[in-house]
Amino acid sequence: MSLVLSHRTAWALHQTPLNPRDVRGSLPAEFQTLAPGPVDMCLVERARRLLVARGIPYEHLDRMDVSVLRACDRRSGHGVSAHVWPYPIPPGGLLRLDKGIFVVSPLLCLQQLAGSIPRRELAECLMEACGRYAVPPNGGAMVSREPLVCVDDVRRLCAEAVGQRGVNNLRRTLRFVRDGARSPMETAFFLMLLFPRRFGGEGIESLEMAFRIEVAGEARLLTRRSHFECDAYLPQAKVDLEYNGILHEEEGQIAVDVERANALEAMGYRMMTITRQSFFDGEAFGRLMRAIERRSGHRQVRVDSDFLKRQEELRRFVLRRYLAESGVADDEACALGEMA
Repeated sequence: MSLVLSHRTAWALHQTPLNPRDVRGSLPAEFQTLAPGPVDMCLVERARRLLVARGIPYEHLDRMDVSVLRACDRRSGHGVSAHVWPYPIPPGGLLRLDKGIFVVSPLLCLQQLAGSIPRRELAECLMEACGRYAVPPNGGAMVSREPLVCVDDVRRLCAEAVGQRGVNNLRRTLRFVRDGARSPMETAFFLMLLFPRRFGGEGIESLEMAFRIEVAGEARLLTRRSHFECDAYLPQAKVDLEYNGILHEEEGQIAVDVERANALEAMGYRMMTITRQSFFDGEAFGRLMRAIERRSGHRQVRVDSDFLKRQEELRRFVLRRYLAESGVADDEACALGEMA
């Protein structure tokens, strides 16, 4: 008998500093369904202790998600949410944590989440999985790591798993995902620009992430860098959109940022800087979005109260952790209510 951790429980594990390549092995070697049989509660408790040891808060594990082959294998209560997963597990789709205890791979986990969470939350998970950071579920500071998957991996999964649960939502959401995000704030800003207007975003689908610009010509005399990597890049307008967090407020970094702007201008690019203050202030953020819309050459659309409400809802969603930490979440909620 074995236990397969899945869905949100698996995602929480993949958000820890654990590197999936460091686990004890993967299986199956070829497509194979899960073994039939009821959930083993002794394995559930052992798995819970393993996850707590890996930094997942115990309160996040009061109901652990597991996958089973058949409906008759499910068990209700006892701190378990069992999900029927009748589809063949792809090669390498399970990672071994301990004897008899497995977790679904990041790619399979994303497919499972796609069938059970809202699209904007799924987009966040995809950006993190395809990015160079992780947000530990214990509320700790962001950690840098190599991407778990890439957009092409997810695209291949969608092609191979047609008709399976979650695939349609995964495919639709993939339009709003790019490789290479370096922080949750980059992801938040990117989703605000890329999500369609019906969800409160700007709908700029031509947006590129981690775009590399080589320093050339006279610009080499203006900067110490050999190349720049754009947080977000508008190719039609040759505009580099840079989110400047706390580190950019340090004296030494300010000089580097000025050199960047001068060098880009010398090469025919334009740079727009987005500060923490402009992102966290709802009214300032709205004005910033209008400025980006103008620079992008994106078709101007009338801004009405319904769109402003959707935009504010999306902004509060992508910033929810930071707004709660800063103590402004209640004020933001009141402001949103007044817009209704």
